[in-house]
Amino acid sequence: MNIGKIRKVEIWITSPTTSEDGWSKVKSFLFLRITNSEGVEGWGEAFVLPYRERGVAELILSLASKLNEFESLNPYLFNEKVIEICDNHYGLDFSAASSAIEMSLWDIIGKINEKSLSSLLSDCSKDVIQVYVNTWSDRMPNDSELTHRINYLISEGYKSIKIYPLQNRSPKEGHECIEKIEQNSIQNIDLMLDLAVPKNPNHSLELLEFIKKNNTNIYWIEEPYDGCDITNLANYKAKSDFPIVTGEKQCGVAHFKEVLSRKSADILNPDIAGVGSIVQLIEIADLSDEVGVKVSPHCWDSMAIAASAMMHFCASIKNSEKAEIYPDYIAASKNYCDPGFNIVNGESKLKKLPGLGVSINQNYLSTKSFYYNELQLN
Repeated sequence: MNIGKIRKVEIWITSPTTSEDGWSKVKSFLFLRITNSEGVEGWGEAFVLPYRERGVAELILSLASKLNEFESLNPYLFNEKVIEICDNHYGLDFSAASSAIEMSLWDIIGKINEKSLSSLLSDCSKDVIQVYVNTWSDRMPNDSELTHRINYLISEGYKSIKIYPLQNRSPKEGHECIEKIEQNSIQNIDLMLDLAVPKNPNHSLELLEFIKKNNTNIYWIEEPYDGCDITNLANYKAKSDFPIVTGEKQCGVAHFKEVLSRKSADILNPDIAGVGSIVQLIEIADLSDEVGVKVSPHCWDSMAIAASAMMHFCASIKNSEKAEIYPDYIAASKNYCDPGFNIVNGESKLKKLPGLGVSINQNYLSTKSFYYNELQLN
């Protein structure tokens, strides 16, 4: 399971834009293409935040230069080398850079062996993955706008939907918003709540009390506290009747081991393009399965490359939860990417093509990007 030597590294960073329907801003995405000595190409993606995109790109180029020392490379050897390089000084940007490179290595291996990523990771992978949609909007929609959006998503076939009840709302107003959605939705859905680490930490507890008092039906509660605040997460989980989700901003296996040992979550959601590598994510999933915890990878990334990797990963593990989808991001990338999956009636169906199964229109991608860089390796 080797790819040979890396000969070329290319990076694109797309320009931020607004979704076609104006619902939300679409952030920049960082795409990576690695070409090996035989001319086989592999695509990867790094989780990026505003103002950090170029920094992650520089980290990728530095890591790629180091990897040129290896005559033959594979994701497991790469993961070992990255852990050695970081010397246990983990950071999200560094882990995003290593995630992008490792993702592209899996894509190359899949193409060489004519096997999909999910088939490489498991002998009994699934073809269909349950998904949920994220309704995030920087417009801060009011209750009526949010309910209208949810009914639109239901009409599109989605059955599981995540909202942000404390976005520009008090806990009481947040609960009222939840009740309005339940009363006015055109059909029953699995409703997830993302509290997005409220500035006032008491708001998480106050909203929980409103929900419990009124017997509100909630699928899960995400980020009532920061992922590093393991003690408060454990205390919150002990008080909650609903599954607690955490992990989107964290990286490296050691952090998630501590979360599991402290019984601070029911579901872990490391970002598929930020956790450090798929190899590390597999280890996290295995450790989680041992204690009855599920994994639902975070994917605040494009619905192109990273989302394809997420779908293959979810298809390959026993304890996967619903996978994250941003419908407006799918529309934003459709002209330069054909992803490795199709969304049909609220489910993701893998195409089972080699590697990630993505097809990228490089020329069109270039027109949507404000940054391009390449590194030729001997």
